Amino acid sequence: MEALISSYTETETFKPQVAKVSFQIGFQPKRLNSIVISVRRRYGINERILNLLKSFRKLNDNWDFDDALAPSIKVINVSELITMTFQKIGQKIYHTAPGPNGEVMLDIRDSKNSKSIEIIIYDDKINIVFIPEKELPTQEYFEFSKLKNYLNWLNKTSIYE
Repeated sequence: MEALISSYTETETFKPQVAKVSFQIGFQPKRLNSIVISVRRRYGINERILNLLKSFRKLNDNWDFDDALAPSIKVINVSELITMTFQKIGQKIYHTAPGPNGEVMLDIRDSKNSKSIEIIIYDDKINIVFIPEKELPTQEYFEFSKLKNYLNWLNKTSIYE
C-alpha cells in the first residue's frame, strides 16, 4: 500500500482521515448485513445537558445535605432520551437540574427567553409546565405524542411582535 501511495502522493503531505470500519455477519453464513462507519462525534446543541445528566448518575441520596433523593437510573435514562430527541430535532435545552424528590427537570426556552417549558421527569410520571410570558404557569402530564404541539406553543411568535 505504501508503494502505491508513494507513486501518486508525497508521503509527507498525505494525511488520510481515520475512521473505524466494522461489520456484522448475520444468521446466514458469509452474508454481510451491515457496515458501520463511525467518525468523531460532532458536538451537539444539547451536549452540555447530556454531560450534566451523566454527572447526575454519581449523586447519592442526601446530595444537597437536606435529605434530597438521588435521581434513579430510569429517570436519568428518560431525561437523556428526551434530550437526545430535542437535539435531533434542533431544539436547544437551556438547563437541567436534579430535584429533591429524585426528579430531573429540563428547562426549554424560546429564542427570546420570554416563555419556557419545564419537563419534570419522575420515576412514575412526567409533568410538563408551561410558563408563558404574561399569564400564570399551567401544568399537565407530558405525552410524547404531543411533543410537536408543545414545541409549537413554545416557539410560536405573536403576530404583534
